[in-house]
Amino acid sequence: MKENKESDIDIDIETLRRENERLKQEKIIIQKNVLKVEKIKEVLPPNYETDMRRLKYLETQCRKLQKMIDYGNISSLQTLIEQFTAYSRVQLKKISVEMQLTEYGESESQSIQEFITYLGFVKEELHNLIFLQSKNFFKSPLHNQCEDEMAKILFYFQQTEKLIELPDEKLKELFFTLQSFNEILEQYFREGQADE
Repeated sequence: MKENKESDIDIDIETLRRENERLKQEKIIIQKNVLKVEKIKEVLPPNYETDMRRLKYLETQCRKLQKMIDYGNISSLQTLIEQFTAYSRVQLKKISVEMQLTEYGESESQSIQEFITYLGFVKEELHNLIFLQSKNFFKSPLHNQCEDEMAKILFYFQQTEKLIELPDEKLKELFFTLQSFNEILEQYFREGQADE
């Protein structure tokens, strides 16, 4: 009976050893299949910067359109003109009443003459602005910003010795960015030619 118990214990010990071995093997296999993350690197899509600039531009446009909707589909230029016209009517009415009610001398006449000359100057300036705008002599602020950005980009590309020193990973990113930029420009030029 005692021998039987020892035999059972030996069998149990052997079974536990095998189970232990099996678990060790499983642990080794699991450890080999586990990928260890040492460093997480943020990689932006190739056209991320372009998309973000476009998003900011579109947000600005949306705000402008919202203002137009708030004013009842009136642009900010129209609003400024209407405000100026309303204010000037009030002021001209005050000037007219003042001229009718009081006597005025040579100095006042001189002031009125200067005011008339000023109004003529304003009229001429507005006509000149319309003429220059029609001849495309003015560039929009956005056009000027684009030219500034292009000048900065050209400056960086003139620094060829620094471009050569870039690691391959950065050169790949630059290549994909330039490729996306080129595609966008080609699309704009195609659309521009189609509009002509």
